[in-house]
Amino acid sequence: MTEELFYLLLIFIILGSPFCGAYQCEMESQSMVCTNIEQFPDESYEDLEDIECKNCLMVAFTSNTFNFENNFWKFRMTNSSLISIETQSFSHLQSLLQLHLENNIIETISPQAFAGLTNLNELHLEHNLLTTLPNGFLEGMSSSSVNLSHNKISTLEPAAFMGSNIFFMLDLSNNQINHLESTTFDYIGDLQQLDLSYNNLCHLPMGVFGNLYKLNELNLSSNRMKVLDPGNFVGLLNLQTIILANNSLTPFNSNFLLSMPKLNKLDISRNSIQGEASTFGILLQNCPHLRSISFEDNIFHCHDLEMVIRFFRSKGVDVTYTVYRPKYRNVNGIACVSTYPSKDSLQDFLLAAQKEGASWNTYC
Repeated sequence: MTEELFYLLLIFIILGSPFCGAYQCEMESQSMVCTNIEQFPDESYEDLEDIECKNCLMVAFTSNTFNFENNFWKFRMTNSSLISIETQSFSHLQSLLQLHLENNIIETISPQAFAGLTNLNELHLEHNLLTTLPNGFLEGMSSSSVNLSHNKISTLEPAAFMGSNIFFMLDLSNNQINHLESTTFDYIGDLQQLDLSYNNLCHLPMGVFGNLYKLNELNLSSNRMKVLDPGNFVGLLNLQTIILANNSLTPFNSNFLLSMPKLNKLDISRNSIQGEASTFGILLQNCPHLRSISFEDNIFHCHDLEMVIRFFRSKGVDVTYTVYRPKYRNVNGIACVSTYPSKDSLQDFLLAAQKEGASWNTYC
């Protein structure tokens, strides 16, 4: 073997064949997996159904990133270095059904970044570094579900969801949202499930859910809300489940439930509610279809608690709880007190009962 041939063979082994592995992409059937690439190779993609990019080095998607003929229904780029998504980045992926961009380091998304994706079932943007959602960032997109959980979002611009259609699930949980505009959800009236849990919401604007007529499940648990008003929930005519656990509700006026005529599941556990029996009698008048309620870890006199449980069960309402409190006086596992604590000792009692899972910040 000549010296020249030897070095050519060595380069071939190190870099890979120019016909097989030069682009660090492997094809199998109708799928392609690429690793450590900075751009997609100049290949024919028309016969591919899905593509996955592992540990990819692309830091930004632009309108030229996917500028090739394709029929993808699934694209996944996770655990990579993506920082920004620019306008019209996916306009050439109109067949896409699933878009997975979770576990990147995305900080910015431009308006109309997802324009042209009108057939999506799933958009995954969870576990990134987003701090704000600009107006129209989903404009021109339609998707069954959008997951934005586990970012650092504190601000939703008033028209963030303008021009988009999310017709099943929007997950904004585990962010740092401390304020909503009254128009925030006006543009996604087909939404059926909304998760705002584990944020820093202290107050809800009047009519913030006013356009969500189709919503059937709303999760507001683990926020910092103290008072609820009927005007906060106007428009929720088809809501069946509301979760308000682990907030700071102290006065409990069930009139806010009048806006939810079809409600059948209510969770107000782990708040600061002083649960007198008369309060819950009115609640059932306001929610005639209620079939399940959870109110553990509030302040109940044991006698009142026993009466409330008996009352609900006589009306066919299931009283549920998730945490058994054997160290406290309890009725059927739900903690109660022999005398209502004074205002001075109320906070100490609640702190002991709510310590598990409480992680609030001082935004209120």
